[in-house]
Amino acid sequence: MVDNCSLVLNDGYFFEGSSYSFNQDTDLANPYHHMRDNEGSAKLEGSCKNTSYLVFEHPWEHENGGLAYLIGESDKPGNLWKTDQNDYEKGRYWTRANRADKIVRINIPSENINEGQMREDIKIYGKRNTETASDTHLHLYRSNNGNPNASDQWLIGTHSNGMSSVKKGKPCPGGDAYWKNAIEPEISCVYKNIQGIQTLHGEIKNSFSGDPRKAMYTNIVNRYCNSGERLNDVISSDTSRNQCRDVVDSTKLAKEYCKIGDNIATDSTFCTKKDLGDNNYNELAEKYCENNPDKEFCGCYNVTQPGLCEQVPIYPGVKQ
Repeated sequence: MVDNCSLVLNDGYFFEGSSYSFNQDTDLANPYHHMRDNEGSAKLEGSCKNTSYLVFEHPWEHENGGLAYLIGESDKPGNLWKTDQNDYEKGRYWTRANRADKIVRINIPSENINEGQMREDIKIYGKRNTETASDTHLHLYRSNNGNPNASDQWLIGTHSNGMSSVKKGKPCPGGDAYWKNAIEPEISCVYKNIQGIQTLHGEIKNSFSGDPRKAMYTNIVNRYCNSGERLNDVISSDTSRNQCRDVVDSTKLAKEYCKIGDNIATDSTFCTKKDLGDNNYNELAEKYCENNPDKEFCGCYNVTQPGLCEQVPIYPGVKQ
């Protein structure tokens, strides 16, 4: 689902003056646009849960193809130039005004658990434009849209107490990454299949303490595995270990799954006495056969019901 989300640029600071709204990739140089080199503040309007924007500067001003600043759902820079910004902006957009050249819209896929597409938004420190952790500007260049999934993104940086704890790595190993917010840098990680989740596990299983990807893995697995059809899916990088059934109530999920349609009669993977236990299996089989006495599966049940075979002699289980 695509958000109804627009980027609004004002030619004055703190959202004063003329404003222009953008909802797609836009080259401000061709045709020449009023907002080229003329933006003083920026914000998003509309539903922006799955959308963010990059605003790139002129490519000739920087050897790497032009810097960009990121505007996400929780970002609202009221002054893109002076140092007297709102406390909320924390210097992230200092001296970035009056340079807009190109706008890039980022469409972030939403989660679809039924199809196995998982999404988790995680906060990272993010690579900065310089190698000093005090730099507030994210390392975003036109050549690769800032590549949020680069292996040199800073997952943890300098803390408020001045202690340095910089650790680098891919924010979304095995998945796709999308920039979401800039003030407290946030990336949306999207995993489209179980193989991606296995790759994520391989990256974090021996990782450092405090790695934000560890909590992401746990959250994704708990949601992905909450399905009776996935109990045997392997969620570990070691494909001989760790299935979904190891992290969820497998009996409960199997019981819910085996209630559906003909599953108790036809599914020999999850709907067995071994998976359900004798009591649950017998309960589901009995209820199924009460409603489906004509199924071959119900032959044994039918012969135990007084008078049933005499009434309907063609049912399975009846000796002719």
